[in-house]
Amino acid sequence: MIIKGSMLDNQYSGYGKAYNLDGTLQYDGEWKDGKYHGNGKSYYNGHLVFDGNWNNNDMCGYGIKHANPDKKNMIGHMKVNGKIINLMA
Repeated sequence: MIIKGSMLDNQYSGYGKAYNLDGTLQYDGEWKDGKYHGNGKSYYNGHLVFDGNWNNNDMCGYGIKHANPDKKNMIGHMKVNGKIINLMA
């Protein structure tokens, strides 16, 4: 992984982007102590997967989990372990 962004005490903190070794975007958002933390977007194979809040590398709080084109997006609140609660399609 290649990371471009702000650092504090030799760890990524603030805003930054993470790229896979092939150059595709993996994460675009806020960092804290070298982990996804705050508002951010995650990508898989160039497609947006999740847009919302992160806590210590986990999807947490309000966000939109983007589905494959044949499925509906899911909007709701995430638990720290990444499970969706209060789900709306």
